[in-house]
Amino acid sequence: MDELLARTGGFGWFQTHVGLALFALQASCAAVVMLPTYVSLSAQREWGTSSTTPMVQAFFAGQLVGFPLWGLAADRLGRKPTTNASLLLLATFSLLSFAATSPTSYAWLRLPVGLASGGAWIGQQTLGVEYCAPPYRILFYVISGLGWTAGEVYAVLLAWALSSAGWRTLLLLHLPVLPTLLLLHFLPETPRYLLQRGDAAGAMETIRRIARANGRPLDGKAALAAGVAADGGEGAEGWTRMLAQLLSPSVAPRLALVSAIWFGAAGSYYGVAFLKQDLSVFNPYVTTLLENAVELLSLLVLALIAEHRGRRACLALFFVLCAVGFIVLQVAQPQSTLELVFILIERTAASLVASLIWLVVAEVFPTSIRSVTLGLAAACGRAGCIVCPALTDGSFGGGFAVMAAITLCSAIGTLFLQEMTGAALSDTVSSL
Repeated sequence: MDELLARTGGFGWFQTHVGLALFALQASCAAVVMLPTYVSLSAQREWGTSSTTPMVQAFFAGQLVGFPLWGLAADRLGRKPTTNASLLLLATFSLLSFAATSPTSYAWLRLPVGLASGGAWIGQQTLGVEYCAPPYRILFYVISGLGWTAGEVYAVLLAWALSSAGWRTLLLLHLPVLPTLLLLHFLPETPRYLLQRGDAAGAMETIRRIARANGRPLDGKAALAAGVAADGGEGAEGWTRMLAQLLSPSVAPRLALVSAIWFGAAGSYYGVAFLKQDLSVFNPYVTTLLENAVELLSLLVLALIAEHRGRRACLALFFVLCAVGFIVLQVAQPQSTLELVFILIERTAASLVASLIWLVVAEVFPTSIRSVTLGLAAACGRAGCIVCPALTDGSFGGGFAVMAAITLCSAIGTLFLQEMTGAALSDTVSSL
C-alpha cells in the first residue's frame, strides 16, 4: 500500500486538500478546547471566578469516555463518517454550552463537548497517516499542528477583541467548523480502511483518484490490483476478533506502554496550557500569543529533526526538556519573569511531545485496529489532562516536581518503542 501511495505522486494536490482539511479540523478543535479559558476571563464579573479547572476537567472527562468509543466506531464504520459526525456533534454541544448560567452549569455542559470531540481527534490522526506515503507523514502532522496554533491564535484574538462584549459573543469561535465540514465532505474514505473492510476494488479506485488528482495516473491495472489484494488478506474484522487482536501478545504490551507514555505527554502539555489565567502580572491574551509563537517555533523544530533523528530519540529528548522545565518552575518565584520564560520553554517542549505522540501511536499499530488503539491510548492521556492541571495550578505544593518525575518516566518508556521513521505501516496484527 505504501508503495502504491508513493506512485501516486507523493505529496501532490490531493494531499494538499487533505492537509487543508486537517489544518481546518485542528483549528476548529483548538478554538473549542481553549474556550473555557476565555469564557472564564470574560465572565469573571458575572460569575465571580476566573478558575477554569472544573470546566477543563469536565471536558477531559468527556474525552476520557469518548476517545475509545469514537476509535471503535472509526475502525468499524469508517474514518470519514465518524469524523464528520463527531465534528457536527462537537459544534452542536459547544453551542449549547452557551446556555450556562454559572461555572458549575458550564462545566456540566462541557462534558458532552469533550465526549463528541474524540472522533475529530481520532479522525484527523488516522486520515493523516493513511493518506500518504512514509516520507510525508511528519509533514501532515506539522500541517495539522499549524492548524492547532492558528486556531488558538484565532481564539485569543477574537476573545481579546470581544472581552468587553460579554462572554456569549464567543459563539463566533465556532466559525472554523463550517469550512472544515466542506473540506472533509469531498474526501473519500482512506484506501487502507477500505482494504481492511474487504473492499479491494474501492481501495484501488481511491488510489486511482489520488493519482489523477496529483496528475500521475497509474498504469498496469492487473499488477496494481494484485498488489492491493496482497495487503488485504484478513478482510473485515468482527467485534470478537477485534478484542482478540487488542489482547494479543503483539498488541497488548505495546498498548500498555504507549498509554502510560501518553499520560505524561498530555499531562505535560495541559499542565502548562491553562496556567495563563494565573499570571495576573501579565496580560493573559498577550501571554497566550507568546505561547503560540513559541509553539509555532516548536513545530518548525519538529519538521526539521523528527524525520532525520528518529521519532523515539526526539520524543525522549522532548520529555527530558519537559522535566527540566517543571523542575525550574517548582523553584521559580510565582508571577515572576523567570516563571513566564520557563512556562514558554515548557510549552515548547510539551507541544513537541503532544504533537509527536499522536504520530508515534498511529504508526505503531496496524490499520485494522489503528483508531481503537489510538482512542484507548488517548483516553489514558486524557486521564493525565484531568490530573496534571490540578498538580500545576498552585493548590499542591510539590506539583511541578511530581510532573518532572512523570515526564522523566515517560522519557524512559519511549526508549522501548518501535522506531517507525520511514517505515511502512502495518495493515494487520499478523504483520507486526
